[in-house]
Amino acid sequence: MCMRCDRCTNEAIAHLPHGPHLFCTSHFNYFFEHRVRTMTRMHAFFEKGDKIAVAVSGGKDSVVALNLMRKIMPRHEIVGISIDEGIDGYRNLAIEKAVENYKQLDINYQIVKLKEEIGSSMQEIVQKTHENQWKENSCTFCGVFRRKYLNKAAREMGANKLVTGHNLDDEAQSICMNFFMDRVDKLSRMGPKIETKNLKEWVARVKPLYNSPEEEVELFAQLNHYPHYNEKCCPFSHGADRNIYRMMLDQMEMKKPGTKISLIHSFLSMKPCLEQMPFDGKLQLCTRCGDLSSQPVCQACKYEERIRNAGKIEKMLTPEQINAMEKMSKTSGLPILNG
Repeated sequence: MCMRCDRCTNEAIAHLPHGPHLFCTSHFNYFFEHRVRTMTRMHAFFEKGDKIAVAVSGGKDSVVALNLMRKIMPRHEIVGISIDEGIDGYRNLAIEKAVENYKQLDINYQIVKLKEEIGSSMQEIVQKTHENQWKENSCTFCGVFRRKYLNKAAREMGANKLVTGHNLDDEAQSICMNFFMDRVDKLSRMGPKIETKNLKEWVARVKPLYNSPEEEVELFAQLNHYPHYNEKCCPFSHGADRNIYRMMLDQMEMKKPGTKISLIHSFLSMKPCLEQMPFDGKLQLCTRCGDLSSQPVCQACKYEERIRNAGKIEKMLTPEQINAMEKMSKTSGLPILNG
């Protein structure tokens, strides 16, 4: 039996169990865009005269964020930033999609290559991690460097707001990760809008997809024919701690629709209390690079020093060969590719 849209007589193409909702294409697009507009207004993301930088990886989330920012904020100057971590057969393909969107929307952009910034690509860093038996996994290094160089590029481009494509699933996972790992100080700094009033070197970050589920972001991207990369995931991501919380939350959401959004609402209710708690680390500027840090020297600078001291790689391996080193070195945290 054909299901009909809740708001008209057209055939429903989307069944959203958390409502529940049944939407045709046009009413789903309206519902999704309206939710993003409401999030943007409710948290006062932008002010008159803001220059907005959008972090665009080329995946569905960042591409949707870029296209909606261009539509929702037509009077603001918008620029794009893409971080090229240097992972063969993955990031180069995703960035092609990012550039395609930049050109379609006539948006100026900058591509930041980790290889040029720190002397090693992410692929080389993961290989060094195995060879030196470092305890960190690839996502730890990647996250730290992406945050630093997105902020640096946004500053250099004159932006005072940085849009990221974090969706509801990303945020729910991060809340669980930090809670279960006893990182309450990091929880206090999370939210749909992250800013520091006294440290101008930090570009305020906003997340217009904060309450938009991942599956709905993908559907919106497909229905609107936004070019985006949706092939294989990063070859080094399978050992990330985040995967544990993703699986846990997905199972809970399946059995109890609305679990993820309820978690977000509970967190936002508690956030004012978290911000009042005394923490050991005080936000300051890194004495080496000037980026925001809870320590005199930021984690990115510490990692960069270690990576440079590890020397050059004599023979560069493929992602598959690098992952295969796991069995030999027994280094925890980094994944094995199936097949």
